[in-house]
Amino acid sequence: MATKWIAILLVVLFIGMDFTSFAAETVATRQVSEQTISFHFPDMVFSPDNSRIAYIKAEGKAPFRSFMSFPFHRDDRKQFVTTDKEEGKRYDKISPASLIFSPDSKHIAYAAESEGKWFVVLDGKEEKRYDRLRLPIVFSPDCKRIAYSAQLNNKDFVVLDGKEGKQYDRAGVITFSPDGKHLAHAAVVGKKWFVVVDGKEEKQYDGVTGITFSPDGKHLAHAAMVGKKTFVVVDGKLEEKYSIAKGMCFSPDGNYFGYIAEAAGKAFVVVAGKEGNQYDGIMADSITFSPDSKSIAYAAKLSSKWFLVLDGKEGKRYDHIGKEAIAFSPDSKHLVYVALDGNKQFVVLDGQEQKHYEGIVPHSLAFSEDGKHLAYAAFPDKKPFVVVDGKEGNRYDNILTDKGARIFFSSSNTVSYVAVKKWQIIFVKDNF
Repeated sequence: MATKWIAILLVVLFIGMDFTSFAAETVATRQVSEQTISFHFPDMVFSPDNSRIAYIKAEGKAPFRSFMSFPFHRDDRKQFVTTDKEEGKRYDKISPASLIFSPDSKHIAYAAESEGKWFVVLDGKEEKRYDRLRLPIVFSPDCKRIAYSAQLNNKDFVVLDGKEGKQYDRAGVITFSPDGKHLAHAAVVGKKWFVVVDGKEEKQYDGVTGITFSPDGKHLAHAAMVGKKTFVVVDGKLEEKYSIAKGMCFSPDGNYFGYIAEAAGKAFVVVAGKEGNQYDGIMADSITFSPDSKSIAYAAKLSSKWFLVLDGKEGKRYDHIGKEAIAFSPDSKHLVYVALDGNKQFVVLDGQEQKHYEGIVPHSLAFSEDGKHLAYAAFPDKKPFVVVDGKEGNRYDNILTDKGARIFFSSSNTVSYVAVKKWQIIFVKDNF
């Protein structure tokens, strides 16, 4: 009996005994398989394919709880990264915000500190040591390159594949082109900001934000501040027609460039130089092109009500629309978004409201590759579940859609996601 109570106490205290187990059960006509991976640690991150985990632990029996301190752990014990495969080397400190998997889930990197110096650890190998690192660490989309900003003697520079770039007063906001062949970042000298593309400095401004490559990597856009005005810069050319511009994006085929502009107290979207309808407001970063580049959608506001605008046509008005929850299906035939009306949230698919819930889990919308199926996470109370084509699945204590965890279709009839049940991480495969 004493042994039993000791085991229960260990679970409650999160003492690091990781384990893996499997279970399967049927929900209506759906077969659900669950793989129990580990206790849920606050700093745990997940690989993009939801097959791997990584988190920070400390030597000794007491649990390591990073949310008790910031910006880094105030803990004298040696720290190390634990993955599903192995434990890493012990260091004085590890930045929990730096843990990242590569897009193909094959590599892991993080920032560590030893004897007062910070450095990146890539797949267990330490890179050069610096006075400071600026996060995040960035993998190229093709996973062949890695970059981050470092500091020595109060000067910043970008480190790309182990090679240091030119030194500036400050450097960061690193962005790779989609093909991984080009790198751009912001830099500061004195009070002037500018963009550096493949080592070449562009024109200086009072501020720089929103660095964005076109899908083919041939074009670059960003916002530039001149005094109190913000203009759009495309391929180094300043467009001075509008004094306020933001939310820039390229269409998937690279032929169209859109952004939000403001004039005379009204906001409107500009695409290929043409102005859309004027509204009281347009949600920042809500501009979304369809995969075939033929349609554009965004969230707009008149008075106190928000609505979706699809190719210039306004949808039904709601109290709010989730800016992170506007998505076209891969075949461009369907459009989905999340709306709020009163105290209920719900998904709107092709203009049709789906079942209303207490909430929709942020960043949970997912289409199948053929565009025929839709999944998302919702909760009618405190126990969320995944909804696939309108059918509700198992309830869990939580469904994770951050720190790399996501809902996605791993096959034509299987939805994969990460759930939490009784403080345990569960990898779920939901066959519908």
